[in-house]
Amino acid sequence: MIFDTERHLPIGQTTWSADAAEQALRDVLHGAIRDYSEETFWQSAEVAKKDSEVASTIYLGGMGVLWALDHLQDYIQVDLPFEKEALATRLHERFIDKDIQAFTKYSIDGKSCPSYFLGETGMLLVMSRLQASAAAAHWNTLLPMIRQNMKNPTMEALWGGTGTIIPAVFKLEQENSQAWREVFVEHCQFMKDTVSRDNPFNSPIWTQDLYGLKRTLLGAGHGFVGNLFPFIKGRQFLPKSLADWALNDAVETIIRSAVVEGDCCNWPAELVTLPDKSPKFLMQWCHGAPGVITSLNGIPVGYSQEFDALLLKAGEAVWQAGPLTKGVGICHGTDGNGYALLKLYTRTGDPKWLERARAFAMYAIGQNINGHSLWEGDLGLACYLHSCLVADDRFPLLDVC
Repeated sequence: MIFDTERHLPIGQTTWSADAAEQALRDVLHGAIRDYSEETFWQSAEVAKKDSEVASTIYLGGMGVLWALDHLQDYIQVDLPFEKEALATRLHERFIDKDIQAFTKYSIDGKSCPSYFLGETGMLLVMSRLQASAAAAHWNTLLPMIRQNMKNPTMEALWGGTGTIIPAVFKLEQENSQAWREVFVEHCQFMKDTVSRDNPFNSPIWTQDLYGLKRTLLGAGHGFVGNLFPFIKGRQFLPKSLADWALNDAVETIIRSAVVEGDCCNWPAELVTLPDKSPKFLMQWCHGAPGVITSLNGIPVGYSQEFDALLLKAGEAVWQAGPLTKGVGICHGTDGNGYALLKLYTRTGDPKWLERARAFAMYAIGQNINGHSLWEGDLGLACYLHSCLVADDRFPLLDVC
């Protein structure tokens, strides 16, 4: 079985309602505004008592919430109980003064890991958008930080260099500067030089040194497709040889490692399963078909007909698996899976994918919500509801900043 039925729920009969989606979106935003605290930002009192490190970052913390509120504010026309530029500074200060201590495990300098999702680079990117007068200073801070993390041995996006290179793509889309192009090309060349084919599939892959284990992960959160995402997204800024490499290796590995069942397909969490373990199939953004679709959707239609067919089978698997029992969360929840369906709508123009994405949205409205955060909580849901309302497939802080 290419997905675990116990992790999913039947979608049942759902009827799209733009009014219901917009009301749920408003409820999320007003709830976040209501629960904002000058002392703990968006942490619950219970979490704050545990001295948790999640208060500030974009993945679980306040900077992600702040970005989402800013991203959606014009659509909903809500007033915020704080000044956005000042709050961004306070969140960054909180990270430097306190939260940074929790992120030394995968550091390069022994101080902290400049992770995009769980560290300072993602925060500085958001600050560069919210603080126009200080944007140049933030970008100047980011450039050496990105180069510093390039060879992080985790070799994945959450902690490693392929996460911290994402701001470079946004910068190049804004301004095609030589310094930023150089670091982007240098990083892509490093990834090309370190790819390995030492596996039974003879497929390009990287090995993650992660959480005490050596793994050959495939997913968007920690693995192969997450590593290739920024180079496919920004391939127009690469020499043709590197752009072609990113496309070729992505298609080769995805084709060779796909497991097809009827009109569906999925990918195991890792290319080479650990000894004495069975292949594990997940169906969520961080591991499995949804992340493959969202990460590699930038590969042009027609580049590989076999790849195109697999993406459609992957979308069918997302739909047939149904909503996740975990509830809401763009990392590993129903709304995150829904973004894959939106991607296929944009890719194919087939309205069934938008209808299916909106069905996931209606189901997600009633699911469990894990507090106020962007990647695991209700602000990700708000972004997804907005995306369904306006038929926009851009994934938060990966496709749009």
